[in-house]
Amino acid sequence: NSFCTLLAWSMKSRSSPGQVPAMPPAISLIAHRGNKKLYRAESTTMDVDDRYDVLSVIGRGSYGVVVKCDDAVTGRRVAIKKIEHVFADLIDGRRIWRELTVLRLLRDAQARNVMAVSRLQQPTEDLSRFQDIYLVTDLYTGDLTSVPVSHLTHIGARTGAAKPTLGDGLRCVLADVLTGVADMHALGIIHRDLKPQNVLADSHNRFFLCDFGLARGGLERVASLPASFTDHVVTRWYRAPELLVMGGYHYPIDVFSVACVAAEVALKKPLFPGRDYLDQLRLLAGGPPPPGG
Repeated sequence: NSFCTLLAWSMKSRSSPGQVPAMPPAISLIAHRGNKKLYRAESTTMDVDDRYDVLSVIGRGSYGVVVKCDDAVTGRRVAIKKIEHVFADLIDGRRIWRELTVLRLLRDAQARNVMAVSRLQQPTEDLSRFQDIYLVTDLYTGDLTSVPVSHLTHIGARTGAAKPTLGDGLRCVLADVLTGVADMHALGIIHRDLKPQNVLADSHNRFFLCDFGLARGGLERVASLPASFTDHVVTRWYRAPELLVMGGYHYPIDVFSVACVAAEVALKKPLFPGRDYLDQLRLLAGGPPPPGG
């Protein structure tokens, strides 16, 4: 239900070759009041600054809706996510606050290869009635699961190789992901939920980390390492062994997750697809499967 999941939905909902493409969800301008435009986007409304022209809905989840827009000020195409009812649930509210805080830290530090947030739209209503957040970001084409393996050769052209290979493409993906991880770790932040769905792609075949709702900051101030934090983080298939045995953990859990993501891209299937907690332990204890296995 994260921003990344919503963007992935927009890619996977496209028609296959030979099919009649589905009509995009209806967008209608309801009112133009002062410096605000009120749009109806499917079953919700979007109250956006008048610099934005809403074009289409590209994703929807339990947190809200994501729309594609033209920005008249910058001349660029952007995405706006409306996060609805941010104070309705305490756990969700904390996760949203954590993500916004981490994204701001990363932006202010000019961290590379992380989802670019350009601005947080100011609320129009009185603060006593404030309940929705509008987050403006760069526009992405999908997540890593939407990139066909055959496209890796094309991505590999970034290396300058005369005849790029799948391996060249995978190295480009990893270079981008690890750059984002390195900058994040340098700021004392662990992502704690790295997986293919949390790696976004843009139209220039570059890759960016997203979904920082489970991230943990302030680790540069932790005296003893590894430290004890919440164990219920990281999707099971990408979870490091120290998390499964509920031990202390630190930056290496992100590196383990990246390795699992890289293997999944290369093998076209998850490396450790455990059915449950015990099965995940069994697969990790057995080590990686042999090539072609």
